Amino acid sequence: MKLGRQLSHIGALDQDSDKLSTEGSYAINDAERPAIEQTIASGDCTKAKAMFDAMVKRSDLHDNPLWKKLQACGGGATIEDIERAESKGDYDVALAAAEKILAKDPGNQLVRRYAASAACMMRSLITAQGHIDKITDPKQKANEIGICKANGVPVK
Repeated sequence: MKLGRQLSHIGALDQDSDKLSTEGSYAINDAERPAIEQTIASGDCTKAKAMFDAMVKRSDLHDNPLWKKLQACGGGATIEDIERAESKGDYDVALAAAEKILAKDPGNQLVRRYAASAACMMRSLITAQGHIDKITDPKQKANEIGICKANGVPVK
């Protein structure tokens, strides 16, 4: 893939070949991403970074949202990290930080609400619903449902 991308950048590929090279690169990233995300969630940041580097070498495409999750991997995440990421609109980073905290403290309702909000802002129905289902306060749950619905995420 890398050679195809290099040839594409210098204009040495016709349009069809360029399209095939790009589609192949995206297919590699799409195939590798779930395993890398699962490894990040397990807390094995070193292995996740190695997997990410191998994926980028194969596809010659940098997956920025996944890279941001890797940056949040390791070190202890804090509520301040979540708030900072959300204020910048980096909802994927905020969600990764929240889920890191929740892995150690699944009963933390404040962080659970941050995770639900970030997932709603990313329009991730399954993730948002999973976090909303674990919010115990009915008023807070209704608030998160409202945020999701306002962003076009049809949670229940």
